[in-house]
Amino acid sequence: TAAASGEPRGARVKDLLRQVFAQTLAELDAGVAMAPVLADYRVRAMQGAAFLVFAYGKAARAMTMAVVSQIHGARLRGLVVPPEPDAAPLPPFEVIPGGHPIPSAGSLRAGERALQLAHTVTADETVLFLASGGGSAMLESPIDPAITLHETQSLYRALVSCGAPILDVN
Repeated sequence: TAAASGEPRGARVKDLLRQVFAQTLAELDAGVAMAPVLADYRVRAMQGAAFLVFAYGKAARAMTMAVVSQIHGARLRGLVVPPEPDAAPLPPFEVIPGGHPIPSAGSLRAGERALQLAHTVTADETVLFLASGGGSAMLESPIDPAITLHETQSLYRALVSCGAPILDVN
């Protein structure tokens, strides 16, 4: 009991909740979560494999850093699309921040650049496509090039404000 341990029950509950919170955060870490998936690519990396990486969404930077730290020896290139205002360099990758929850000009630039890079994939490259939450707004490329950023933003605002399910927004 709390009285027997000399510690108030509320303090023990708070400690337990802190432990659960810390353990949950550790398990949500992109590097930890991606380790089992990236294990398959480590052998190829040691043999000098090449990877074209597309990472977008709120965890884009963390996922890309996991790739860099866990796939040693690989030739890496690609595009990282984190939420604005994160434009810090992450060599050897290009970084183009995009808007969330409403697309920005950066979102359209990132979409255009992703398509350009996709056309450059070589036969010896493996494409890693790393998607995380918020990505649909951050990496945007309207099918019709006549659709403007303002029109795209208006559509997103309407969908988000009416409570549309995320599948419909995507």
